[in-house]
Amino acid sequence: MGRRFFLADPRAQSSPGRTRLTEIANELAEPAAAARWFGRLDLAALAAVAAPHGQLTALLVGEPPAGEPGRGRVRAVLEAHGLGWLCDDNERDEHAERAWDALYAAHYGVAEAVTQVERLTRVLAVCRLAELAYSPAEPRWRELADAAAARPMVPAEIYRPQRARRQRPPERVVQAVAVPVAAAAVDRAALDLGALGTGEG
Repeated sequence: MGRRFFLADPRAQSSPGRTRLTEIANELAEPAAAARWFGRLDLAALAAVAAPHGQLTALLVGEPPAGEPGRGRVRAVLEAHGLGWLCDDNERDEHAERAWDALYAAHYGVAEAVTQVERLTRVLAVCRLAELAYSPAEPRWRELADAAAARPMVPAEIYRPQRARRQRPPERVVQAVAVPVAAAAVDRAALDLGALGTGEG
C-alpha cells in the first residue's frame, strides 16, 4: 500500500464542535429520521466545488515544476472554474461542513447520500486545497498533492460500530471513508497513515 492521507472535520477539534457531532449522530441513529435529516441539506452548490478535483489531482502528480509555486497553479484552476470565492474562510467552511454532514448520513446508510460519497469526498479535498492555496504561508507541493488525494475520516463522535447501529453502511462507504482515531492525533491537514501509527505498506 502506498501513502494514504486523511481529512478531518474541524468540528472534531473543539468541545462545542464535538458536542454538535454527537447531536448529529443522535439525529442519524433512526433510519427514517436520518433520511429526513439528509433531505434538509442543501447540496446543490457542492457539484461546482467538486468539479475541478480531477484537474487539480492531475496537476499535482509528480515532481513540482521548477520555480513555480504550487499554490498559484491551484488558484488558477479554482478561479478558472469560478471558485475564487473559496478564498473566503467562512464560505469555504460552510460548504465543507455541508459535505461532512452528508457524508455522515452516508455512514449511517442513507441511500441517497451513499450515491454521493465520491462527489462529497472531492468537495472536501477541493476545500482543503483552497484553504492551502489561499493561506498566508506558501504550502509545499507535497502538501498540496497529499490534500488532493486525501480521504475523509469519520470522527469518533459520529462513528458507530456495526453492532451499535440499526443499519450498516454499504461496503463502498466503509472503504471510502476512514474509521476514526483519537481526536488528539488529527488536525486539519491531510495526514499520513504512518503518523497515525499504522505505517505504510
